[in-house]
Amino acid sequence: MKYSLIDRILDYQEGKGIRAAKSLSLAEEYLADHFPGFPVLPGVLMIEAMTQTAAWYLRLSQGMRHPVVTLKQASHVRFGHFVIPGDVLVMELSLTKEDRELGEASFRGKGRIHSLATSADAAAAAPVACQARLTVASATVSEVGPEIPPGSARLTEDRIREELERELASLRRDLVAQPGAGGEGG
Repeated sequence: MKYSLIDRILDYQEGKGIRAAKSLSLAEEYLADHFPGFPVLPGVLMIEAMTQTAAWYLRLSQGMRHPVVTLKQASHVRFGHFVIPGDVLVMELSLTKEDRELGEASFRGKGRIHSLATSADAAAAAPVACQARLTVASATVSEVGPEIPPGSARLTEDRIREELERELASLRRDLVAQPGAGGEGG
């Protein structure tokens, strides 16, 4: 089962970072068990949301060349405030290193709880739900599944790319280009 933990990409700046949002609803099925009577977003899913945000950065910066992105490392992980239904978790990832040849990117990130309508100053002061340093790496289907025949691997990668392109159209529906942004530009 795959949880898509990103509702919207708020901004993307090549060479700088990415911001994305997750609006937590009581309808999320995993909240029924975590915890009964006090539903909160599990910490591991906060980190997964940050990882998915980092993956979108890498896909966008590489022009979707290798749509498969995996978490290579998570360090300095800390949790702060609970994320409860009705909260908006905004993942703010700052690029610390990018190696285009290896298809890797490292980030320092925070997941903050705030309203999307807040000012930049208020957003910077929003409570921190989680923070971590993440490294993600892109790969071909053949690299993650060497047993897959080459023709099937290419077909699978094309299908993944098509699905991700549809998802990206939904995620970026309100995104406005940022001045000075390269590549996709926002």
